[in-house]
Amino acid sequence: MAPEHLRIGPRSSIGHGNVCKEIGLLELGPHAAIGHFHWISGYPEGKGPHFATEGNRKSEVIQEEQAAIASRHLIDGSERIRIGAFSVRAGVRSQIVTHQFDRFSPEDLAAVDLAMFTVFPEGVSKKRASHSG
Repeated sequence: MAPEHLRIGPRSSIGHGNVCKEIGLLELGPHAAIGHFHWISGYPEGKGPHFATEGNRKSEVIQEEQAAIASRHLIDGSERIRIGAFSVRAGVRSQIVTHQFDRFSPEDLAAVDLAMFTVFPEGVSKKRASHSG
């Protein structure tokens, strides 16, 4: 685990086999959990020319109180990802993606906001959309 900043709340946990690199902040609220074998990466603000025109971008993954990510997910934290309190990213091998390639607009980027009390099961991708509840 090598985010620029790491904040871990009381009784939160991070499983084994996780990779976390190139993000500004990884934050786990109280009792939050990251399971095993995730790939969490991004592109920190101010690092280079990519996303330079995105004025208020934050490269961070935030899990609120008792939020969980199950196992073997790919998470792109180039822009802010918030997993709301008591929410679960279930299943295996899904993706949370904050940007996409577009040859006409290479800096196509958006935050992802997963609402409180939400379960996102296997096979459901959250790409470039915000969901609030």
